[in-house]
Amino acid sequence: MQNPELTKDAKVLLGRLYNAYRARRDAGSDLPLTLFGNVYETFMPEVSVAAATEAFKSLADAGFVRNDYESDGIATSILLPRGIAYVENSTVQTIKDVVNTLTQLR
Repeated sequence: MQNPELTKDAKVLLGRLYNAYRARRDAGSDLPLTLFGNVYETFMPEVSVAAATEAFKSLADAGFVRNDYESDGIATSILLPRGIAYVENSTVQTIKDVVNTLTQLR
């Protein structure tokens, strides 16, 4: 899987979507695990709607989410398996990088 270039906002958003997915999964939620509504207020309340929309579009272009639109913006977003795998593989790679760095310092 090729690593796409993501902005900081897009990386933060992907992490938040993944964390929400994991929380639902771990809680045995009856909600769809990967379908999210109220996306602006829930996942990116600290940025403008335009900036949040750009981050969601970036994730969609990378194949990590599918966004469904209404006249006033994104209505729902679905975290796709590729997005889940990207976060999980990134976490594993980060751990490997830390271990390698610590090993080299010895």
